[in-house]
Amino acid sequence: MNNVLRNHNEFIELIEQIDAQFKKNNVPIPVRPIEAVREFAKKLKIAIKLGPNCKAIPGKYNWETLTGHIHDWYEKRYGERLKENFSPGSAAFIIKGDVWKINTPLILGKVRFTIDRDLDKYAEAKKGGFAPNLPVYNVLKSIEGFTPELALTLSNFELFDILAFVKYISDILHLIQYFIVKKLPFISEAKADYDSSVSYIFTSRYGLSKWGSLQFAEKLLKCFLSIKGVGVPKTHNLNKLSTMAEGMGLPKLSKSNIEKVQCAAGVRYGEYVVTLKEAVSAHHASLIICNLICLELKNLFVKKDNNKT
Repeated sequence: MNNVLRNHNEFIELIEQIDAQFKKNNVPIPVRPIEAVREFAKKLKIAIKLGPNCKAIPGKYNWETLTGHIHDWYEKRYGERLKENFSPGSAAFIIKGDVWKINTPLILGKVRFTIDRDLDKYAEAKKGGFAPNLPVYNVLKSIEGFTPELALTLSNFELFDILAFVKYISDILHLIQYFIVKKLPFISEAKADYDSSVSYIFTSRYGLSKWGSLQFAEKLLKCFLSIKGVGVPKTHNLNKLSTMAEGMGLPKLSKSNIEKVQCAAGVRYGEYVVTLKEAVSAHHASLIICNLICLELKNLFVKKDNNKT
């Protein structure tokens, strides 16, 4: 296919312009390469190929080579800073009675998730989960500190459960990262609360973790209301916020999930005892609430972007 950019100078001019806008919008450096691919596609009004075979070819700037040129430029410009934080987020999951941290992989292009007790079977998948060029990714490698010996003891049911959970949270956390880039209201703050809720689980501060899960769900509902043009009340009451959001088209939230997340401010100070099980339950319930809201936001924003490319 013919070049969509005539020469190297045109490419440099466009990518410098895009990166300058990223700086203005405070887009984190590690996510800029994939976001730049999206911006190129929008500005040039073409579909751009993603995947391991998208190599930069000197003098060729078409739909097959642009991803390679973009990633090469970012490697030369930012180097090690691209490695600051590959994962779009973490989550807590109970395996054989212990809580484990799962660091979701940043996916650039398409990767097929699988799960295998043999942690060495997909040795090229680095710990931490960055897998931009891998056709297959063993999700057990996302579990921080997980050992080969423990992996061999997992039942088929446990393997299925872990695989389903990692795929689920990966979709959610990538969408949240997309919404952060789009600067949706309350989203950056919601993600910070989410990160805190996970972090506190691993320091045994379960009350603070549950409060973070509440704040996460609360801010997502407030984001939805704000997008819909509704005045956002100053409240931590999820029932009130969900009723308002449902009145604006959000599918009905499970009362059970709301109850698992809802808590009094006193949990921050130890006035109410929160167990590990309750903290993880609130964490997972907040993810379910998040997923429902994110799917509605996706309908509003992702499809709009796709129509422009």
